[in-house]
Amino acid sequence: MKSDLSKEEMLKRIKELEDENKKLKNKVSPALSKQDAFEALKNLINWFTQTYSSLWESMDMSDRTLRNFVSWTADDASEKTYGIIWDYFNKKIKELNQQILYYRAYASAPNDEQRFELYQKLSKAYNGILNNLEWLIHKRIYTIDERNFKASWEYINGSFLVYKWSELSYHVYDETNIRIMKARKELYLDWIIEKDASTHTVIFLQDYTFRSPSAAAEVICWRSVNGWSKWKSEWKTLDELERNE
Repeated sequence: MKSDLSKEEMLKRIKELEDENKKLKNKVSPALSKQDAFEALKNLINWFTQTYSSLWESMDMSDRTLRNFVSWTADDASEKTYGIIWDYFNKKIKELNQQILYYRAYASAPNDEQRFELYQKLSKAYNGILNNLEWLIHKRIYTIDERNFKASWEYINGSFLVYKWSELSYHVYDETNIRIMKARKELYLDWIIEKDASTHTVIFLQDYTFRSPSAAAEVICWRSVNGWSKWKSEWKTLDELERNE
């Protein structure tokens, strides 16, 4: 029978296994190297030294139009021109920040694997910022605007968030509706809404989420209403904007 390995042979075998394990790990775990950071910086330099020619070719716009744009007043340019230039630079800004994040991750972590992990975290955070900006640009604010009160809310993932300081109807229009009376009472008891007899106002003390637009509208108007037709944004009803698009 073969004798046991010596201490030196054992240490050598352990090192071989560790090296093999490291190679396998590197195959499944991406890394961000010095070359990646270097290429990122070169890309940044190239983008900031582009000529008019490279710009108009990328934008599908004539060289003359792009040159004239620099000297035009705001009213001279067409909306199409604005759109082409916006789309181009919007894309470039996203690519630009990706390169900046490559280099930032390389300069901030001690090894390639940790640099890549940091890059992923930075990229996720940056994409979150971009998504929030898009949401702010495209989100709709709905309102119920009547003579004695005004409330605003937005639609978020199937829920209906009424904004803090929104005003509710002070007067009861339908005392027979037990559901609405109970809902209002619960909001008073939970300090979600507050009544001020001196000013004849009722307001939301915090943002509050309802399960349906009608439930929100009924509590605000203090009568039975159809929330899909009552809530409006830019003169169009919730039904027109959310159901018929």
